[in-house]
Amino acid sequence: MNENINRNYQFSIITILVLFLGLSSYAVYNYFNNSVSDNQITVSGTYSKDLSNQVATFIVNINGEDAIKEKAEKINSDKYNRIKEVLAPFNIDENDIKTQNYSSNRKIEYYTENNIQKSRETNWIFNQSIKININDAKKVNEIVKALNTTEAEILGPSYTIEAVNVDDKEIYSKAFENARQKAENLANSSGRKLGRAVTISESGSSNDFIPVPMMLRQAGGGPSSPDLPAGSSKVQKTLVVVFELK
Repeated sequence: MNENINRNYQFSIITILVLFLGLSSYAVYNYFNNSVSDNQITVSGTYSKDLSNQVATFIVNINGEDAIKEKAEKINSDKYNRIKEVLAPFNIDENDIKTQNYSSNRKIEYYTENNIQKSRETNWIFNQSIKININDAKKVNEIVKALNTTEAEILGPSYTIEAVNVDDKEIYSKAFENARQKAENLANSSGRKLGRAVTISESGSSNDFIPVPMMLRQAGGGPSSPDLPAGSSKVQKTLVVVFELK
């Protein structure tokens, strides 16, 4: 009997101690947490800017087909040389004309013989996909006209902003100013004064410029082409800033 009483007594003491420690820890946390919240304010600031697109990208697809492998390869090679020829007057850097994909395979022909479906290899086909970067968007219309004189399939142009031409310093500065103005208005409305910025972090910003959708011209088209204005892209920065309150 006495042993059971002692056990119950010990359990009660342990329970009281656990509750006391838990409440004490919560009180300390709550004190410091409220203290920080009462003396700081967190706001976000955003700034966006429209910039003219400066870079255009084309994807040019060519192929050569013949029963003889060497002839098919030469047809493809002649088409590639023709593309380089029409682009030569535009002084495009060699590094801006790159082959993305190159493949060769036999065409498979399916036929029925004696009510049995069969297949056989026929012509050789060479396929080549070329990426062309144009660093001066003003040349795009003339380049399209030149490419339209070739036998290539043309995808493009796709316009973007050249990242090195984006002035991040100006955009960050104005995003911070937007955050500071918000914080100052909130501080004034509560009868407080705004202090220094404690922390600054970036959130929801992007330099991934969405390109203008590409156009498509099938091989064999004429030299004429529509005007293709470069347009602009939006660059946006968002900062999350914690300020002191006085």
